[in-house]
Amino acid sequence: MPRPFIPRRLLLAISLLALTATAPADYPGPMHRLRLPGNPMIFTAGFSPDGTTLYAVGEVQAINLWEMLAYYWPEIGGTIVAITVLLFLIVLRRVLRTPRLPGQPHCRRCNYCLKGAASDRCPECFTPTKSPRRGRTTRRRLLPLSLLTAIMLVGYASPWIFWLPRTGWFGASLRWWSHDLEGLALKRNINLSAWRRPVGFVYAIDVIGGTVTRRFEITLTGFMLHFDITVTPDGTGLLVPLPDGLALLDARTGRTLRTLPSPVPTSNTSCFRQFVGFDDTGQEAYVVILDEAADRTRLLRWNMETNECSCLLEVKCDTVTPWPATQPQKWPHWLYKVPGGTPRFLELESGLAGMSRRDGSLSTMKARYHIFGTNNEHVFSVDFVAPEPKCGPGFSSDGARTFFLDFNAGLMPFFLASGEAEDDRALSGHGLLGHTPCDQAQIGRMVVVVRVEQESSRRRDFAVADLDSREWIGRFTSPPENGFTRIIVAPNKEFFAATAFVLKIKTATGDHLHELMIYDMRNLPEPAHAD
Repeated sequence: MPRPFIPRRLLLAISLLALTATAPADYPGPMHRLRLPGNPMIFTAGFSPDGTTLYAVGEVQAINLWEMLAYYWPEIGGTIVAITVLLFLIVLRRVLRTPRLPGQPHCRRCNYCLKGAASDRCPECFTPTKSPRRGRTTRRRLLPLSLLTAIMLVGYASPWIFWLPRTGWFGASLRWWSHDLEGLALKRNINLSAWRRPVGFVYAIDVIGGTVTRRFEITLTGFMLHFDITVTPDGTGLLVPLPDGLALLDARTGRTLRTLPSPVPTSNTSCFRQFVGFDDTGQEAYVVILDEAADRTRLLRWNMETNECSCLLEVKCDTVTPWPATQPQKWPHWLYKVPGGTPRFLELESGLAGMSRRDGSLSTMKARYHIFGTNNEHVFSVDFVAPEPKCGPGFSSDGARTFFLDFNAGLMPFFLASGEAEDDRALSGHGLLGHTPCDQAQIGRMVVVVRVEQESSRRRDFAVADLDSREWIGRFTSPPENGFTRIIVAPNKEFFAATAFVLKIKTATGDHLHELMIYDMRNLPEPAHAD
């Protein structure tokens, strides 16, 4: 039986229709994918108030060239002095073998004295004599090189006299970092580990152009992962934690403008942990510090103009056994600003929410939320599958509800006044989250969260939610080889960034390559409610 005839155009149309029906929606990807100089491990990032500049903090493995040169100063100095002395001996031999009459012209080639010569050529070697060499005494001819040799000998002898160490203060007196040499040494299997150091840099990135405009060094602290780099409201300063305090840096030069020493004894776990907010003037910053010795989480107000600091709130830390640890640990509270508060909201009048993780396992985590008011403290507990508390809750624009991230249910809303959940109003769907590490970032009522397309593929995308309308208003795709660690939303809500580590590419040291992804949200649909 012959096959029925199907026109080629009809067959092509049917195929295209089938592909269109099964193909996923075309969601936008990143506007920029940045590999920063030196391939740093990116800790955190923060946008300038106008959203045009992104400041990223990264750790680079680099070689201090000055420290390496200082270690080999006897060998390097001895080699230079030996070459100088050898050159002096060669010149001395030549000068002694070619004496000259002071003030008289001499041939440049054969050193013949041209006094009284009538021809324009040397009588000895017939070389043109348009520019003869004027004769000088032996002492004057040797003087420049003699002085240089003497300076070299004295300079090399002085460190030996004063016992200049190979390591220590001399090698640490200057910083001359080179991550290119470090990478070359790894490729050539050259062991330079003695001079390899972790170096912290702040990279200023032009958001529109996607280029690094400047870079300056900062002191690294392990709690960069907790305390986000924060840009002051006027865009001129950066708040960064130090091993023993907090610093306000110039956003253009990295110069330290102000420092706030830690008011508690510092240790590995006693330090500034979190930025909470600025007042309306931008002169006062509210930060959280963990005082492990006193078993307290403290909220501090720092006036950056007068450098005065005061404590506004103390909360006793929880004793928890978080997964996978087996020993009880002190767990600090994380404090968040509730929208709609006045500049005095952090003075316990209204608008401060806190959260601490109580207990955890692979399937559940028990969290406790604290709502602080003027005269009392309201506490309610919720069981949910959640990421780390430092991700922070989201809030509705009226400050009446808080939304925290649940692996299974999505964004769960709770009333701040009573702690009651609105289970039927949760933002879920679209394969949101799953049992994977995730993050969220909130600005105003807009929240950007990590979502997972398929649990088996572990592919992470981004979903944008409007907490007032309870709708997903945007979605962005991500490169399939990337895993994301942090999301940062610009204050103007036009861009967001995500720090990413590349899962399938490794460096010579086995570390992950890190990328910085910048996404454009300017074409999102308008939310249902105005600010």
